[in-house]
Amino acid sequence: MDMSQTELDTGIRLHYIPKTNLKTTLIKVFFHWPLGDYNGHMAVIPKVLERGPSPYPSITEFYRQLEEMYGAELVTGVHKKGERQMIEFRLETVSQDFLLEQGKQYVNLDKVIKLMSQVIFEPVTKGAGFKKELVEQEKKNQIDRIKKLKDDKTNYAVERLIAHMCENEPFSKSKFGTEEEVKSITPYSLYEQYRKLLSSAPIDIFVVGHFSQEELNSAIQKHFNFPDRENIPNFTTEIIKDVDETKEVKENEKINQSKLCLGFRTQISFKDELIFPLMLFNGVLGGFSHSRLFRVVREQHSLCYYVLSRLEKSKGVMVVNAGIQKEDYEKTVELITKELEKLRQDDIQDKELDMTKQSLLSAMRQIEDNPDAICETILEGIINDRVMTPEEIKEKIANVDRDRILTAAQKVALDTVYIMADAKQEKVGVT
Repeated sequence: MDMSQTELDTGIRLHYIPKTNLKTTLIKVFFHWPLGDYNGHMAVIPKVLERGPSPYPSITEFYRQLEEMYGAELVTGVHKKGERQMIEFRLETVSQDFLLEQGKQYVNLDKVIKLMSQVIFEPVTKGAGFKKELVEQEKKNQIDRIKKLKDDKTNYAVERLIAHMCENEPFSKSKFGTEEEVKSITPYSLYEQYRKLLSSAPIDIFVVGHFSQEELNSAIQKHFNFPDRENIPNFTTEIIKDVDETKEVKENEKINQSKLCLGFRTQISFKDELIFPLMLFNGVLGGFSHSRLFRVVREQHSLCYYVLSRLEKSKGVMVVNAGIQKEDYEKTVELITKELEKLRQDDIQDKELDMTKQSLLSAMRQIEDNPDAICETILEGIINDRVMTPEEIKEKIANVDRDRILTAAQKVALDTVYIMADAKQEKVGVT
């Protein structure tokens, strides 16, 4: 895969990924910020900016402009990658080549870059802050997001596991912030954090499409005018963490199906060569429908409604989560840890290893055809100081042998067992 990177300023990188087979042009801008006390502010900022820049007097006129660009789509959001909060701006439009082929007036790259720059650099303000009505509306929306997370008990249980497992680590913080922080936001405090974001955050700009490097560089230099760069944060993520004793946490919630989560320290991040054997170990354990936990814990023993495992490759954490009946809590934990230990002792069948390797390679092939996934793969490499293309990752996975998987598996240690259950729940059979 072809890709070029240009350093625009201190901590600001432009990544161009040429793709001739796409009918769209994709622009993604990521701001990196440390997880900490201002997560709520940083989560609200992109939503305020998404309401439209100052050149458009109303949100209706801004949406009209997007429609005139053949239905251009602007989306913003926040993500948690390791101990960073990633603030994302995403703009996708029909490619100029495709419009020319259709005999339509094309939307050139300069116009697309200009619109994205207006969204980021020209917000609607009033005095020394953002417009109050916009801020209040987005504060309400953000509080709703936080509350909805609590309603999604499967993901909320994982959040609670991480909060206990990584207590006193930035990774324990929610990417959405807390209700208390969001309620405290003012137009002035939000604008102050916005200015810090522009001047201090490392920034990665991804552009995927078909045009010349010169055309892209010219448009970016013309429209993306960042303030003087200062106080750029130094990101350090604690990956190596010894587990002296496994913690057990039980929390009460009014739910019919209990949520079990096991948090493991892997001591391995994406920057480590063992990450690829670890990906295969995780896949054999619980990454797919053919995996050991699904076959043994769910199908053979009927102890759970669902069970899966996943990696946080930028933090060195693996999470197994399952939906169970609380009466089966101890049996399920025992069986999960037993199966994990069997894999660590080389009880890995050739068939399940081959199926896992093929599933991971298939997933990487799908990434190659997905512009968003390509950007996120490169971004994970940037965060871990190890940029790799999907093709390079595919080659690494293909060459992993059994011995390397076992070496990675020996590093995995159970840190925390968490269950969310209703203290008054009656037993209901698993189907």
